[in-house]
Amino acid sequence: MLLSNEAPKTRRINIMLSESLIECLAASAEDRGMSMSAFVRQAVERECERMQNLILAEAVESLAPL
Repeated sequence: MLLSNEAPKTRRINIMLSESLIECLAASAEDRGMSMSAFVRQAVERECERMQNLILAEAVESLAPL
């Protein structure tokens, strides 16, 4: 997702999660040897990429000859 050689500018956000979701997040991140922040960042990047691909596929489909 990085388009240049520069490090991406980052900002801190706060989110509210249930205790059970935090426990799941912590375990999932630990299993992968990642911090919870890195795990969440990667998950959000994947979801954004998935949505962009879905939008692109729908646009292509709408332009395809019937």
